[in-house]
Amino acid sequence: MKKRIFTTIVALIAVMIGTNVQAQKQAKPTSCQVKFSLKYEGEYDPQTKAQMPTEQIYTIFGNKTKYNMNLGISVVVITDGDATKMVQLFDYPGMPFAIVREKDQVEEIFAGTSFKYEKNGQTKNICGYECTGYNYSVYSEDSEDPVATGVVYTTTAIGTSSAINFMTYPNLEGYPLYSEQTSTKSGNKTIREAVEIKKAKANAGAFLIPENYKILSDEEIESLFGGSDDEDEF
Repeated sequence: MKKRIFTTIVALIAVMIGTNVQAQKQAKPTSCQVKFSLKYEGEYDPQTKAQMPTEQIYTIFGNKTKYNMNLGISVVVITDGDATKMVQLFDYPGMPFAIVREKDQVEEIFAGTSFKYEKNGQTKNICGYECTGYNYSVYSEDSEDPVATGVVYTTTAIGTSSAINFMTYPNLEGYPLYSEQTSTKSGNKTIREAVEIKKAKANAGAFLIPENYKILSDEEIESLFGGSDDEDEF
């Protein structure tokens, strides 16, 4: 039971976040808080959809981002675009722990996935930020046809380079404030839109792993939550 709950949490986090990175020129770090609304269209599994978030609040400092997901337990997801690193903090009762994915692990997880972007000539003003529109397609090495298509609107006023997008839209210029993504297989669509942006007092220290969190390896997680050899790994 604990294994199934944990696998669901990690899978949902993976749905909300995506792939690889390359850094560009650096600028003055931006510090802000962005509130997103999330909507879903199509045929989703009812139990999965009931756990999918309808709101996310991101804290951003330069190319670092942090947000919280409440999926039975509190899960904080931290990304560091400059280091191509992702951290997941699980507030597990009696034993808070962290999962760390370094650059090589991130690249391995998302190997074989590529994005193609094309400016669509449209702009949007989102929460006072002028955003540039792109049509995009996501490809898998297993298929010549895209596995997902969508549209995204970005601003260069947030983040310092495309590195901030390494887990969502790799190498895309500007921070996404609006996006639509549709699965070509299921037809399911996710719509994500910034509804509030405000200044926030943040620094690099806010994105570190707390001292009371233990970093666990995949082997330790497997041992903790059980499971057999024929089950999928995280």
